[in-house]
Amino acid sequence: MQPTSFNQQRQGVAKQLLLIFLLALTSTLNLQAQAFDGDADRKYMVGYHNIGGTSGAELLYDRGVSDDISLGMRTVFVNRVVKYDGERDNEAGMDLGVFANYHFMDLLKLPDNLDLIAGAGISLLVFDVHAGIRYNFSEVVGVYAEARQNIFSIIKESDDRKPLFQNKSGFSIGLTFNF
Repeated sequence: MQPTSFNQQRQGVAKQLLLIFLLALTSTLNLQAQAFDGDADRKYMVGYHNIGGTSGAELLYDRGVSDDISLGMRTVFVNRVVKYDGERDNEAGMDLGVFANYHFMDLLKLPDNLDLIAGAGISLLVFDVHAGIRYNFSEVVGVYAEARQNIFSIIKESDDRKPLFQNKSGFSIGLTFNF
């Protein structure tokens, strides 16, 4: 029996997180929780992040500034395994940025615990556009999923390796917490 490769382990973790997310969305809990509370809303989010096939984690803070708009900060950490001259090596990367979101919950008259978002962000490395969905189970805990496209580079990543963030599509899933 061959040992499991790092990529196979990473794919297994991604599948497990996706399954948890889908189970959470199809849960029969009947809780009334606001997915977005306008200018009173403050969310902390933590989740799995995949950018251009490279896995990692993200931390986000999102704060409502009006009935339909929020501003936030995002930190993304990624790690990929590469081979140099037959040797395996890890390349880690990090990006830090800010974003603005428009919340479609009121416009589309969605249930209080469901919200669709679209927005744009700028970070140390890239400018992106993104769209996603948020679902709250309670006043404190919810889940989110988001797709992102990095449009152009702000600062060019190193020439001696393949870029981790530039001109890449990505997605993330995770948990939201309201405090």
